[in-house]
Amino acid sequence: MTTVILKSDSESKIEQLLKLAEELGVSAEKQDDFVELDAKALAFGIGRPATDEEWNAYFENHKDEVAIPFEDAFSKYFKK
Repeated sequence: MTTVILKSDSESKIEQLLKLAEELGVSAEKQDDFVELDAKALAFGIGRPATDEEWNAYFENHKDEVAIPFEDAFSKYFKK
């Protein structure tokens, strides 16, 4: 799983990013209770590590997913 955190003061930019994620078939959500991370949290992660059971459950739920080829995902943005 990959998590990307984007911070913006512009509501329209946030909405555009959410729309782009939807077009790419990527799940995205807006989190209103955002907590600013310090350097240590960014370097070492936050919370506790996932257990083996949690990892297995996560991978079991996503085993049938197919990756979107980069070229397909961004094809409408490439100049021809």
